[in-house]
Amino acid sequence: MNDKEIYRVVETKGFKKSLLADGNLEVYLPAIQEFVDSLRYEVFQNEVERMKTTKNLYKKRFGNPWRLLFTVDKKSKLVELLKVVKRENAY
Repeated sequence: MNDKEIYRVVETKGFKKSLLADGNLEVYLPAIQEFVDSLRYEVFQNEVERMKTTKNLYKKRFGNPWRLLFTVDKKSKLVELLKVVKRENAY
């Protein structure tokens, strides 16, 4: 196995509920699932940005309108998926 750190990924109720949002989110569901699957091994990928408001809150862009918000606890190796929201509601 490689030397990458393995993180535990947890999907919150809010995250699961947000996947059912109205709008064109269903177009991005395969990309979101692929990203979520890759988080165990690559948390800090391209296009993952830290939110300026909170130290451990990050976002990943999916198309123009959608942002996946998640927290990263480096010490306990935990990624918590919070929700997928439209851009205007993410900030």
